[in-house]
Amino acid sequence: MSVDIDDPPLPPHLQLEVTSACNLRCVMCLVRYRPPVNKLAGAMRPDLFHRLLAAVPALSRMTLQGLGEPLLSPYLMEMVRAAVARGITVGFNTNATLLTRGRAEELVDSRVDWLHVSLDGAGAGVYEAVREGADFARVVANLAGLVHAKRAVPAGRSPVSPRGAADPTRATPAPPPPGGPG
Repeated sequence: MSVDIDDPPLPPHLQLEVTSACNLRCVMCLVRYRPPVNKLAGAMRPDLFHRLLAAVPALSRMTLQGLGEPLLSPYLMEMVRAAVARGITVGFNTNATLLTRGRAEELVDSRVDWLHVSLDGAGAGVYEAVREGADFARVVANLAGLVHAKRAVPAGRSPVSPRGAADPTRATPAPPPPGGPG
């Protein structure tokens, strides 16, 4: 198959930074080293999102996150619903600290396809040392709320598939960042 370099094919998968704002300062993340960003100022506006959707007609998969926390975007649900309406597989990674029961129900109702949750430890000590500003018990409760919301929907109606990225091998906290406390 030859590709016309003047008119290359558009990608079937996009990863969009829907917000550059984050509510945590994780030890491994670049966000830690920049000034905090306001959730409105850091959010991709819906008009840009809809223009991107229209400009990539063959889009089949969309990941709505980058360095920011997607649940901080005031436009996230609109974006998810627009992607789902187009038949695009859509999901995002989250730290789940803002995944309230109401937000979980809204996500399940939106028919988001997947949700990855970052857990950097099997217990509160390690997790909270890595995810500065997070509360392990709250995240676990938020995930239980998501599971409850998903189970409350008739079978086959909610495709949301919660997945975790946990590192149970971390028995001790990660070292502090260079120049940080330690």
